[in-house]
Amino acid sequence: MKKVTVKVPAKINLTLDILGAREGYHEIESLAASIDLVDAVAVSPIKSGFTLKEHGIKADCPVEKNNAVRAARAFFAHCGGKAALGGENYCGAEIEIEKNIPLGGGLGGSSADAAGVILALCRIFGKDMPFADKVAADVGSDVNYMLRGGYAVMRGRGERVEKINAKTVLYLVVLLSDVPVDTGRCYALCDEMNVKPVDGTAQAVKYLCEGHVEKLKGALFNAMTAAAQTLNGEVREHLAAVEAVGGKAMMSGSGGTVYGVFGGESERDIAFEKLKKLYGEKVLKANTLP
Repeated sequence: MKKVTVKVPAKINLTLDILGAREGYHEIESLAASIDLVDAVAVSPIKSGFTLKEHGIKADCPVEKNNAVRAARAFFAHCGGKAALGGENYCGAEIEIEKNIPLGGGLGGSSADAAGVILALCRIFGKDMPFADKVAADVGSDVNYMLRGGYAVMRGRGERVEKINAKTVLYLVVLLSDVPVDTGRCYALCDEMNVKPVDGTAQAVKYLCEGHVEKLKGALFNAMTAAAQTLNGEVREHLAAVEAVGGKAMMSGSGGTVYGVFGGESERDIAFEKLKKLYGEKVLKANTLP
């Protein structure tokens, strides 16, 4: 039985613009970046059925609704119900995840696991990336991005991905929340608040590609921040805490994870030590992965 392990990093949103709503979904434009916080996803094909073992952070949802299992089901569905290997047919998978990415905080944790399963199964059964993209599109809006990671602009519901070939490394602190923000409620509140498009992602991409970190910090934004702060007071507190130690304070996704961008590694490390005294294990160091 062949087993493949794939490591998939978390993501942050450096920009997040809401362009409007269409057919029940919100259209976005977002400059996303991978960070060096990763889940390791191990997959083995089996004749039938799906099993899931998780180590570290546990997903608080039934196995059948877990994105990793949904991804495996979608993979075999795209194969016509079964996939051949060594003269044998398989239509199930054993999945084991070493989970380090918090769920429900805007870091793409469940999407990372789905992407890991798809990539592992594609390697096992010899499927190409266009095939992986088709499977990912059926699982979740940002799973297509998580297949490749790095810097990229996500559009539509997040499924249209444009790779950005920037080499700039950003030094971050990440401040985790005990209370994730419900994405649906956050979008609904953005609608009530009549949030308008910022149209600032292209400018942020320009500064990123040029390596102008200070200018980039000034161009970062998340159009969901005001709504998220209304729904979760901890987001407001964490943004203020990051600003107080000199970082460009940002929220990832719909929250509640907050992160800070710093001008260099030493500046970030000093800020990390200050925040650690206040928040302990809730604060992490991270770097972007171009």
